[in-house]
Amino acid sequence: MITKKTVLVLGAGASLAYGLPAGPELKAKVIHNLGQPGTANILGELGHCATFIRRFAKDLADSHPASIDAYLAIREDYITIGKQAIAATLIPLEEQKELFRKWYIPYYNPSVAYPDNGHWYQELCGMMDPMMKLDENELAVITFNYDRSLEQYMYTSLRNLYGPYGPSGDMSKDQADKECEEKVKAIPIIHVYGQLGVLPWDNSGKDQLRYGPGGPFTPGIVREAAKCIEIMPEARQESPIFSKTNTLISDAERIYFLGFGFDPTNVRRLLPPGLMKAKCDKMYGTLCGLSRPQRQFLARHGFKEAMDDLIDSDARPPEVYRDPDTYRFRDQNICAWLKDNTHALFD
Repeated sequence: MITKKTVLVLGAGASLAYGLPAGPELKAKVIHNLGQPGTANILGELGHCATFIRRFAKDLADSHPASIDAYLAIREDYITIGKQAIAATLIPLEEQKELFRKWYIPYYNPSVAYPDNGHWYQELCGMMDPMMKLDENELAVITFNYDRSLEQYMYTSLRNLYGPYGPSGDMSKDQADKECEEKVKAIPIIHVYGQLGVLPWDNSGKDQLRYGPGGPFTPGIVREAAKCIEIMPEARQESPIFSKTNTLISDAERIYFLGFGFDPTNVRRLLPPGLMKAKCDKMYGTLCGLSRPQRQFLARHGFKEAMDDLIDSDARPPEVYRDPDTYRFRDQNICAWLKDNTHALFD
């Protein structure tokens, strides 16, 4: 069980193992889909003419930002069609089977080795055992992703672990569903830039979209999912959501950056000057896939107050850290990192 106040900060790399794309891949998929009849027809039914769709695709493709989010933050005239294109691209990629893929692959094809190295949700939930006390863990999650894979994994695992009578063992199905919902919702999961709608088991009264809808999805589904996505213009640095994340981070004793790209704008919004002078005494994270300029930014700018003399990765590969007992960032995927740093969650 996680007993110290812990915050996970998730970037696109955190969802890769579950079939969701990282920033550059999402941009590429959106551009590709804009030229396909399915997405083009959906956007057409949402009121966008073919000429506008083609112009958006070309302008997006001929721009330098590696992510569509960064592009839309500047091109506000494309925000509506951009969010709808993101939703139309991501909705089919939220697949229930991908969340438990390590078990499905041997079942469907015993000759294929399952990708155990990437299944970090299972590793995390193992650290929070027993699952019936999930809500007692001192954990909060700040995610920059639109997908709902982590909360769906937690709810599905909890619901199937304890069966029709729920964690308490003596409930009706409706009561068991409600108890599982409350245990998962007790762990704050904040989607900084929104999400693809609210999951059906999350009875918050908002527009709902089930995970992995299956089959064809309608323009109405895309429209409603897009409404739940927020693109924050570059000039706008303040948002109520960052007040919540700042509070979580300032109260945290442990902060873990997993699959996070350390985009300068996101770092400034997440960690304003002076915030890290609070309670946090340990910060860990993954650096897998980050370029040298990204590592230099991490060392010299975004985390300057927290890591004044972070060593550049070229000087001491494969680790980047100031003090192995204080701030540690490793070139590992998330699952391997969690296995090597389990002690950090409990010491």
